Amino acid sequence: MRGANFVGVHELDQTSQGVAIEIARSLDKDRWFLFAHISK
Repeated sequence: MRGANFVGVHELDQTSQGVAIEIARSLDKDRWFLFAHISK
């Protein structure tokens, strides 16, 4: 998981880190979904 690689995540409290990482995961899933459908 690349979640901790984006800028500033280590400066957040643990709860905010979790939220930020889940948002990043969701965006990765959305990106994959869109690319899968656009490439057809």
